[in-house]
Amino acid sequence: MLANGRRKSSHPVYTLVLSGRTEPIKPAKG
Repeated sequence: MLANGRRKSSHPVYTLVLSGRTEPIKPAKG
């Protein structure tokens, strides 16, 4: 999961995931 987020470092939402916030990534991914 982190690998995909790192690939899309273009999106600020993915950056939150790396920080530990999976709440904003949930709707963004789905």
